[in-house]
Amino acid sequence: MCLSTVYYSDDTERENPLAEDIANVSIADGHVVLTDLFGIDLQVDGEIDYVDLIKNYMTIKKA
Repeated sequence: MCLSTVYYSDDTERENPLAEDIANVSIADGHVVLTDLFGIDLQVDGEIDYVDLIKNYMTIKKA
């Protein structure tokens, strides 16, 4: 199972994760919706900037 960690794009050192163990990502009403392993949603203002499926992380550009 591949779960991802999400960071804001300006966190270039990847020191402060926005969310961890993310299983699903969707877009709803102009927001990025991150759903973790337990089914808990986190709605983030911004847009997807980068996704690395090998290293299991993604970045979101702040709105």
